[in-house]
Amino acid sequence: MKLNSTLQSRYLIQSEMSNKGGRRTFLAQDQQSQETVIIKIIQFGAEFEWVNLKLFEREAEILQNVDHPAIPKYKDYFETEIDGVHSFVLVQTHIEAISLEFAIRSGRTFSKAEVLELAERLLEILKYLHEQAPPIVHRDIKPSNIPITYADNGSTEEDPDSNSNSRINDIYLIDFGSVHTVASQESGTITIVGSYGYIPQGYFILNIRLSVSRLNWQ
Repeated sequence: MKLNSTLQSRYLIQSEMSNKGGRRTFLAQDQQSQETVIIKIIQFGAEFEWVNLKLFEREAEILQNVDHPAIPKYKDYFETEIDGVHSFVLVQTHIEAISLEFAIRSGRTFSKAEVLELAERLLEILKYLHEQAPPIVHRDIKPSNIPITYADNGSTEEDPDSNSNSRINDIYLIDFGSVHTVASQESGTITIVGSYGYIPQGYFILNIRLSVSRLNWQ
């Protein structure tokens, strides 16, 4: 995928944001709406795994069916050939913000009141997800998946210190690539996903017990 190339005669690729595990993410412009969007791509290749495609399709389905101001909005999903390789593409809205992880690494400190506010507002997002039918479980909540903006003019990763002491304005939750629903859990499929260091220990213990229990029934 080359910069300044166009997907579906609509999405102009502007920059590559990440490339890992056979999954690439780009910043692009929707030439129909002139909006900046996020393009996520997964391709057949040496790093391709079917479980990753399953999670990728689930992310697209979840975003298409939720509507919350703190969650990216679904725009498009399609299959296409990119550089001669069959590819699956998810398009979602771009959130102009910096991640909580980037803010911390840039030296931003948070008062006790700010930490409590972050937690409370994040819980509001999770409450919305858990109230869906069936309930949606994110499974990968970590600082890099929590974008924030500041009350004064926002802040960017190019100028992280511009509002280092400003009040936090908006909080978002992104990256639904690890999400599952209670219905999928009850169907008997166990997929351990998430980021090490942020996965609750009880999650591993529960899944091990469930796996052993199912083996005993077979």
